[in-house]
Amino acid sequence: MCKKFILNNKALIVIFILVIFVLFYFLSMGLNKKCHVINLSNQKHSVEAQTVNLSKTFITAIRAHQYKKIASLFEVFDTNPNDLVSWADNTSDFFPNTKEKSIKLIEIKQAGKNKKSKVATIRTSLVYQFDNRFTIASLVSNHANGKVGRILWFQVGSGFGTFEKTNNFNSSSLKDLTIKRFFALVLWFAMPLLTLIALITCIKTTFTKSKFKWLWKSSWIIFICMGFMLFSFDWATQIYEARVLAFVLFSVGLHKASCFLPLYLTSSIPLGAIIYLLKHFFCGKQTFNNTKKN
Repeated sequence: MCKKFILNNKALIVIFILVIFVLFYFLSMGLNKKCHVINLSNQKHSVEAQTVNLSKTFITAIRAHQYKKIASLFEVFDTNPNDLVSWADNTSDFFPNTKEKSIKLIEIKQAGKNKKSKVATIRTSLVYQFDNRFTIASLVSNHANGKVGRILWFQVGSGFGTFEKTNNFNSSSLKDLTIKRFFALVLWFAMPLLTLIALITCIKTTFTKSKFKWLWKSSWIIFICMGFMLFSFDWATQIYEARVLAFVLFSVGLHKASCFLPLYLTSSIPLGAIIYLLKHFFCGKQTFNNTKKN
C-alpha cells in the first residue's frame, strides 16, 4: 500500500521534500543570524559615519540631561515638548553613571527611502559596555543629499554581564532543543504541510456541484491558504503569545528584526484546510462531485 501511494504521488512527495527543505533553510538562517562589530574608521566622511556620530551625540545628551540638545535632535518632541524631561530622565536610567568601557556599532542599514524627496532613513544600533552590564540603543535617523538630519525613532534596552557572552554574537541553535521548542517546531512544520495537502487535494478535485464551479473552487483555495489566529513563539525565552484576530498566509511565519533580537516562530490554525480535508475524506467526494444519475 505504501509502495502504491509513493508511485501514485511522486510529485506530491517531491513538493513535500522541497517545502521541508525551504522551511529548514529559513529556520537555520534565522537561528544563525550573527552580530558583527562594524568598523567605519575608513569612512570618516560617509553618511554612515555621520549617522553614528549623530547617534552618539544624542545618547551623550540623554546621559547628561541636556534637554535642549535632545529636543533639537529628536523630531518626536516637536509635537510633544511636555514629555521631554520625564522621557529623558527615564531613558538615562538605562545608562550607568560610570564611563563606558567600549562602544560598538553592531548594525547600520538603510531602513527606507522616499524617491520623490530623496530622503532616506538609516537604522543604527550601538552597544555600550559597562563594568557589569551593557546597554543596546537603536536609532532611526534621516538624511538627504549626503547630509544627516534628525533622529526619528529611538529604543533602548539593557542586560547584565557582557554583550558578547549574553548574546554570544549568535542566536540559539537546534542543539539547544527543549520540549517547548520541539513542540513549536512540530507546529511550524505541520501547519504548512497540512495546508499543502488540502490545497493540492482541492486543485485535483472536480467541482460539479455548482453552476459557478470556478468561483466555488477559488473560494475554497483562498480559504485553505489562510491561517486563523496567531501563535508567536520566542525562541530565546520559550514563551508563547496568542492573538485571536489574526490571519496568516500558509499558516506560518518567521521573524527576526535584528541580530541581537530573538527569533520568533509564528504559526496559525489552518482552519480552511482542516474543514476541507474533513469534508473530502470523511463526508466523501460526493460533497463536491454531486452529479445527477440517469
